[in-house]
Amino acid sequence: MFERVNAAFGADWTLHDLRHSAAVRVVRDPAPTLTDVQWALGHRI
Repeated sequence: MFERVNAAFGADWTLHDLRHSAAVRVVRDPAPTLTDVQWALGHRI
């Protein structure tokens, strides 16, 4: 899927890029704590 999207948009995105972008957006929201974000991403707490 990423190959088709990258080809269509001339981009070089990976699943990791999208995951990182989503995490950054969640962290910028004052409601969740950093621990909440770590849990949602499956990191050790």
